[in-house]
Parts: sequence; structure tokens; C-alpha cells
Amino acid sequence: MRKIKKILFLLIVVIGLTGCSSYKTDDIDPNMLYGTWQSPGKLTNQNNFYIYNSDGTFTYYSLNISDMMVSKYEEVHGTYTVEGGGIHITPESGAPMVYAVDHLDENQMIYIGRDNAQMTCNRYDYNTLNYHLSRSLN
Repeated sequence: MRKIKKILFLLIVVIGLTGCSSYKTDDIDPNMLYGTWQSPGKLTNQNNFYIYNSDGTFTYYSLNISDMMVSKYEEVHGTYTVEGGGIHITPESGAPMVYAVDHLDENQMIYIGRDNAQMTCNRYDYNTLNYHLSRSLN
């Protein structure tokens, strides 16, 4: 009985530690990094993603969409480096972050969100997104 209690206690501690360490208190949860997004995807109510540029800068976008219109739009700029298979992000304000990725190509878009399983083309949403991105980048 004592052994079982010890094992249960250890399991609870291990599960608790992994649960806590798998989340970060910064704006973006690194566990939500699903890979590259280079094609139209289905937008959800809240969309957060980075665009990494070949000159070492990035732009982070947060879009809030309601009734097919962008109701909130946030943009964060900063720099990044790619070291040891990870992206080291330094925003202009806020805490630095690191994301592990397999590879990073120039001008690649990294999609961050919980709906990667539903990434289907939605022309209206994609055009809306493109419009806001092109306005911001040009």
C-alpha cells in the first residue's frame, strides 16, 4: 500500500510539473506552434501568427474577427535569429521567446493557433487577411 501511495504521489508530481512547464506566461504558448503556414487557412475569431522576414525582422499579427470583419488588429515588430533549430524572438517590447522548429526558410510564415486541423481554404477570410497584411507591410 505504501508503494502504491508513493507511485501515485510521483505520478501526480510528474504530471503537475509537465503540465505547468508546457505553458508559458508570455503572450504566445510555444505548444501552439504547429509549423509553417504558406497557404490559405481558415481564420477563427482570434488569429495570432508571425511573419519572419529574410532581413532578420518579424511582425506578429493578432486579428480578432467578428461578423467577417476585423474588429481588433494588433501588430508587434522585433528581430529574430535562428540558432540550434530554434527561433529566438526579441520583440521591441516584452520578454524574448524561443520556438523550436525543424527548419526556417526566408519569408516563411509560422502559423500559431489551435485550429490547424481545420485549415481549409476560405476565400473571403483569406482576402481580408491579405488586405490587412499588405496594408501593414507596404
